[in-house]
Amino acid sequence: GGVLAIWSAAPDERFARRLKHAGFKVEETAVRARGGKGARHVIWFCSR
Repeated sequence: GGVLAIWSAAPDERFARRLKHAGFKVEETAVRARGGKGARHVIWFCSR
């Protein structure tokens, strides 16, 4: 097994749902772009 990480500039519930339908366990994590001060981004960690 392994982990697939996907970065996005914004949340996308439909995309996360598609990953789940493809058989992935999906964990969504919100992060800041620059050490807690920048824009909010999303990273999805996916595993099977």
